Amino acid sequence: MSIFSRVRSLFRSADVVAPERLPSPDEIVVLAQPGGEPEALMLQQMLAAEGIRALVRNRDPASAQGGGAGSWWAYEVCVLRRDLRRAQAIIGDVAD
Repeated sequence: MSIFSRVRSLFRSADVVAPERLPSPDEIVVLAQPGGEPEALMLQQMLAAEGIRALVRNRDPASAQGGGAGSWWAYEVCVLRRDLRRAQAIIGDVAD
C-alpha cells in the first residue's frame, strides 16, 4: 500500500465529518415574522433608515399570485446574513 493510499484512507474515515461549506454572508435569512403587511413594511423602513436593506416576503401563494394582501401570518422580513446581528439589535430596541 502506497503512502498516498494510506493518507486517502484517513480522509475517507466515517469518523471525520467536515461541513460541506460555511454559510455565505450574502445569503438571505429571515429576521422576523411580523403580524401583517403594515408591520412588515414599517420594519423594512426602519432598517432602511439604518442602512440595512430588507426584503418583505409574502409566503401565502394564493394571495401573492392574486396580487391581494396576504394573511397576517404570511409575511417575513428578510435581510442578508451579514446584516442579521445589527438588524436584530434594531428590531430588539423597538420591541422593548
